[in-house]
Amino acid sequence: NNAGDKKGTYAPIPIHEKAMAFIEKHSDEPFFLYYPNVIPHAELEVPESYMEKYHGKYLPEKEFKGVTSKNKRFRKGGYASQEESHAAFAGMINLMDEQVGEIMAKIEELGLTENTIIMFASDNGPHAAGGGDPEYFNSNGIYRGIKRDLYEGG
Repeated sequence: NNAGDKKGTYAPIPIHEKAMAFIEKHSDEPFFLYYPNVIPHAELEVPESYMEKYHGKYLPEKEFKGVTSKNKRFRKGGYASQEESHAAFAGMINLMDEQVGEIMAKIEELGLTENTIIMFASDNGPHAAGGGDPEYFNSNGIYRGIKRDLYEGG
């Protein structure tokens, strides 16, 4: 669905759907679920329904001029352009927050709360790739450095 310049499937959505189905299927037995939520991450892209919520809300916006479908690096390591990097980042966080909330609600609904451990981790700190702007959102808080740095923030 995403061949060439198509945008038919937004990966975080089917990943979440499969995770929710897994929890349902295994709710009556011990299970381990590794859920690789891939947002927020470069490429700063989110479904339009999430972009709509944040258009013009995080000014000044940061435009990222990336590769287009006419470029030989398109979908081979180069990130696509994003006119509203701040809005896209906020939309990604919004979607991730909803998905985590749905998992927590499902665990509660199935009566698994008392016997479930949920760990939330990141593989790296904030990034500046593809239009990322960690300074704008103070994404590091008290830590210094970003992804690929040797400091605690990375």
